[in-house]
Amino acid sequence: MQHKVFNIKEEELKLIRFYQNDLNSAKLLINVTHDKVVTDFSSATSVQIAFLKPDCKRVFQDVQNVNQMQGKYYVVLSTQTLIAYGNVIAQLRFTFPNNKVIETCKFAFTVDESIMSDDAMKSTNEFPVIQKAIEAGKKLEGIDIDGIIAAGAKADGALPKTGGTMTGNLVMDKLSRINFKGDVGTDILMFPKTGGGLDIWDRGNSKTFLSWNGSRLIFTNPTDITGETNLVKKSDIYPNFVQPSGRSISLTTGTDLNTIETSGYYVGNALLNAPYSSGVFYVQVQQHSVAGYVMQEATYLNATLNERFVRRKRDTNGWTPWVRMANYDDIVTKAKDGRVALTLTADATAGSSNPQLATRRGNTVTLSLDLMRNAGSTSAIVTTLPSDMTPVDSYTFDAIATDGTPSRVLIRFNGEIHLDIAGKRYRILATYVCN
Repeated sequence: MQHKVFNIKEEELKLIRFYQNDLNSAKLLINVTHDKVVTDFSSATSVQIAFLKPDCKRVFQDVQNVNQMQGKYYVVLSTQTLIAYGNVIAQLRFTFPNNKVIETCKFAFTVDESIMSDDAMKSTNEFPVIQKAIEAGKKLEGIDIDGIIAAGAKADGALPKTGGTMTGNLVMDKLSRINFKGDVGTDILMFPKTGGGLDIWDRGNSKTFLSWNGSRLIFTNPTDITGETNLVKKSDIYPNFVQPSGRSISLTTGTDLNTIETSGYYVGNALLNAPYSSGVFYVQVQQHSVAGYVMQEATYLNATLNERFVRRKRDTNGWTPWVRMANYDDIVTKAKDGRVALTLTADATAGSSNPQLATRRGNTVTLSLDLMRNAGSTSAIVTTLPSDMTPVDSYTFDAIATDGTPSRVLIRFNGEIHLDIAGKRYRILATYVCN
């Protein structure tokens, strides 16, 4: 597409060239100035350009805005503007409110003959607005214009087929009905009852599904649902524990948990006055039957931990500190309590007929041994503890043999019991902490 820029106010005319076959591609970019000063034409209601062709025929075209505040416009030259080759004179016309009109100085450009020009196209005058008015006048010949205007006024006051708002009352005969038309046999009808009241009837199912008898509203689906017996009133239930979707109520980031006292299930990130200042928490809030007493339970949504905390508010005493609730694995139970007779390795021998015992109570283990490490043995391991009686860490202490010889005893975290000195009898009694 050719782009040609031309300042048309008080500048020397320059020759601009186009060709006859520049169809929909010949574009004039026009800068309008006043005494070489950029001028704001944004108040113009229309801008047109007129062309006087070499054969003295005229073409009017609308001009498109580029930047009205700077007087910049463009026009794509029509086929009729370029059909006659030779010099073409152009002039812009600005129309403003109150019928004010400004015309620019004229400028010229040249249309050269195209080698592949089509002689079938003839140069004519082209006045789009005037031509449309003439065509409209021909179509309205013999038509009652005043009648059309009057009918149009009535139509303006009528409701459209779709949408619209009616004012005033719609009055119908009491035997009339409203029919909501659907596919064949699927109409929904609304009509007055013979003895008073109103029915809504489903033609497709041949069933009245809503009926008003003057005193109560009845739903049929298929059992009557009457308001005084089978419906729960909104005031009789508390619907705000969760969202209607069943999901937790979302708190905005940074919400102060001290302000959340309404019963419900909540979730939020980086909550103020939470057990931790960062991270996501599920928060369950339960109000007491007496105002001012509230309990909060918070579950930390950490990837590896499922920590739970609880606190409460006691009227004017404010909130208590958060207390961490112990997980099952953190609780010392009697499930692991018991006593086991240890089996000695091939490198050890019992010192008497008494068994080698490990006794667990809670998270402590008492070890009772009477043994000796065999002379010439290569391993110091004399026995191994079961997994639920192993110590938290490895422990080392000294034991005294029956003849007074000391030896280092090592109870390892993996359950191995080591005795350094061989060939001596040791009676060992030890207590340690386990998980």
